[in-house]
Amino acid sequence: MEQTDIIPNVSQLKLPKTHRFGGSHGLLIEAGISGNILIDCNFPKQLMRRFLKSLNNRVDYYFVTHFHMDHTAHVHLIEEWTKAAILMPKQEIHCIKDLNNLIEFAGIGAAGLAEHWKEFGYKILKFRECKSVESFTPGTKFTFGDISIQTLHLPGHSPGHTGFIISSSSHKEKILHVADIGLDSFGPWYGFENICSLSAYFESIQKVENLLQDCDFLVSSHTDVFTNNFETSVNQMRLKIMERENLIYNTIKNHKNPISIDQINALDLIFSKNKFSTPQKELYQFWERGFLQHHLARLLKQQKISQTNSNYFVKSEKL
Repeated sequence: MEQTDIIPNVSQLKLPKTHRFGGSHGLLIEAGISGNILIDCNFPKQLMRRFLKSLNNRVDYYFVTHFHMDHTAHVHLIEEWTKAAILMPKQEIHCIKDLNNLIEFAGIGAAGLAEHWKEFGYKILKFRECKSVESFTPGTKFTFGDISIQTLHLPGHSPGHTGFIISSSSHKEKILHVADIGLDSFGPWYGFENICSLSAYFESIQKVENLLQDCDFLVSSHTDVFTNNFETSVNQMRLKIMERENLIYNTIKNHKNPISIDQINALDLIFSKNKFSTPQKELYQFWERGFLQHHLARLLKQQKISQTNSNYFVKSEKL
């Protein structure tokens, strides 16, 4: 695992490429007498054991940014091997305590995929529930010695998705940690129909953009540390969303007949689903349907497309 010092006593812990599926890069904050604070260190068992050993198993506080299992699957190891207080946004704390809650919350059960999700979670990602987790309200400020952690509500990706501004009274530099907002090569993720929101996503991107001038480092849970070109990197998220929307719009426009969401889903505009086997393929189909639903609703609202029954089309332009 690669450790990169960002400012004194704050480091990024980056997973090796072979271990990134189902995991996330983390942040280690060494706050003196206040102890060690971790953010999103969702590492698989062997790496977690080795990392915690380097800290003498001392973790005092652990922040979970949101409920997605690539951020929560291994948090139970923190609970089992340390005495850390585990903190999670209040909107999503029920998901880490019971996988059935997550399945209901995200609409997975309603889609008939509960058993697939349990196999994916328990067997593939090695998810286990946590028993003792404390909630916090995104926007709450935490102080640990000379370290200040201002939490930021950045919904869209999930209802409670939380970022952080991290600063120290003994140093001028500030870190803006945007969690899983979508700075990575894939871009913004909004695959749950009922609990993701494109409008909230655009607002969160704008919130991050407004904070860039006051921060010296830009960090996320799935990228290297950014030290420059912040505005370009953040705006790229908007461009990615619009690239997908234009692709969906042109697919509908260029189709000879009205087209259903299932037909669009089969075109793999978002994910290359055929490379996956069951249960993952069906889960990716479910996620892509969520992406499509968000864009179709937005295109309908903007009157760029029309709908008849369950099919979508673009009205012919009048000459």
